[in-house]
Amino acid sequence: MKRQHVVPAIALAFVFNVALAADETQERQSSDNSSDEVEVTPSSDAAEANRLINDLGGFCFFAGYPPAEQKYTVIRKLKVGKGSYGSVRDILPRLADNARMAGADAIIRYTGSQRFGFFPWRVVRPVVRGIAVKWTDSNKPECAAIGGTTLQTIISTDTPPIR
Repeated sequence: MKRQHVVPAIALAFVFNVALAADETQERQSSDNSSDEVEVTPSSDAAEANRLINDLGGFCFFAGYPPAEQKYTVIRKLKVGKGSYGSVRDILPRLADNARMAGADAIIRYTGSQRFGFFPWRVVRPVVRGIAVKWTDSNKPECAAIGGTTLQTIISTDTPPIR
């Protein structure tokens, strides 16, 4: 490449990075302040995941919304991602743990998928997200009775919630 083309290419890359950073900053500022994002490091071992599954096995997940007669209060949006390769099952207990620590009884609008990381052509990482909610009724409903799926069921069957 000729020297005369190198300087404009570097300048173009710099402008692109500045625009990308500004867009990302604006997106963060415009997002809901009640959302919570957690990065899980690969050093999180299986023992901790097993402990969380045992403690939170009955935590309820919905792919969509619970029935209309089931009233709830939204606590916050949650997102948990792992920095490298792995399964959604590896980080799902962490999502339930974060929701429980925030005072939630269930997660609605749950999604879990492999997302592209920094190097999109080579590296994908698991990301789970949802909205933590608290039931407004004093007596907590049975998860399966209102159409939800428990953490234990999701982990053992390796299938996401149906609705």
